[in-house]
Amino acid sequence: MAQKIAGRHALMKKINRALVLDLIRRKEAITRLDLATETGLDPKTITNFTRELMSEGIIGGAGFEKSTGGRKRERLVLNPGARLFVGIDIGASHMTAVLMNLKGEIVNEAFYPLKDSISPAELETKVIKILSNMINTASN
Repeated sequence: MAQKIAGRHALMKKINRALVLDLIRRKEAITRLDLATETGLDPKTITNFTRELMSEGIIGGAGFEKSTGGRKRERLVLNPGARLFVGIDIGASHMTAVLMNLKGEIVNEAFYPLKDSISPAELETKVIKILSNMINTASN
């Protein structure tokens, strides 16, 4: 039974972290207090998640709000280039590859024609080459 509870805890942590990250993405700039208010999560949990996300470079600080008598609240923002994703659409006559950032913005896009009778092995080779090109493009 202890393993099931630990598994549920790990899953809930992933879900809550994703919730926090998605809210930061949607709001563009948000304070930890606003994250806690909007998610219903404990402020300490928010602090732990945002500390992790900052150490991974996924989010960063974007200045502070004006003080209303207490400590200034830091605004947090998404670092869209911290992670990139590749999507490949394989059609009957062509492939389209896109490279996207964390905001879902297309960073690079490429179109590749396919010959009519491409074998699975040739297709696999072409997909690997496309992925390699996209990764190299992102590194430059």
